[in-house]
Amino acid sequence: LIEDILDFSKIEAGKLALENEPMPVADMVETVCAMLDQLAEKKTVELTLFVDPAIPAEVLGDSVRLRQVLTNLVNNAIKFSGDREQPGRVSVRAVLADDCKAATAPGSLAAFPPSMEVRSGGTTPWMGGG
Repeated sequence: LIEDILDFSKIEAGKLALENEPMPVADMVETVCAMLDQLAEKKTVELTLFVDPAIPAEVLGDSVRLRQVLTNLVNNAIKFSGDREQPGRVSVRAVLADDCKAATAPGSLAAFPPSMEVRSGGTTPWMGGG
């Protein structure tokens, strides 16, 4: 949690440096899902995983940030899909979409503005994007 808060502060200040090192994406996705599998069972959520065999064994990127994002996304999906009348279902799909050349262009991260979570007194307790 403290790491996430520090990272958020760095993002807001425009000082978060992303790594560009070889990382095994398929292994990372499988590890995150394995780590959250017990939570899914506890919440009566079926957690499924598909890893596209076309994903290279290693790609360049920031493994720490990717792991944080994947963990947060899957954890939230489980949290908001569970504890209901009917069992929940969360599907994680790691697929090769394109070669991401556009994401390496200068200023390309400007396409991803900061987001926030807003607490509301209405029927939806949390609204926002992230």
